[in-house]
Amino acid sequence: YYGTNTPIDECYECGFTGEFECTSKGFTCPKCGNHDASRVSVTRRVCGYLGSPDARPFNAGKQEEVKRRVKHLGNGQIG
Repeated sequence: YYGTNTPIDECYECGFTGEFECTSKGFTCPKCGNHDASRVSVTRRVCGYLGSPDARPFNAGKQEEVKRRVKHLGNGQIG
């Protein structure tokens, strides 16, 4: 099967929507640096399932998988 991931993360501090930066400690808003799990919404696909790692953090292995992902298309390359 084929799946695509669209960046739908949201920061409730500054209003940023897009893709947060992934670190070994979690996810951070690239605009304001917010990493408070109660003030962000982060969605990621891991092992075929969508999850909210801000609400239920990934284990270290899954977090590392997300951290090492390579983007194959940029924003202007679809359409």
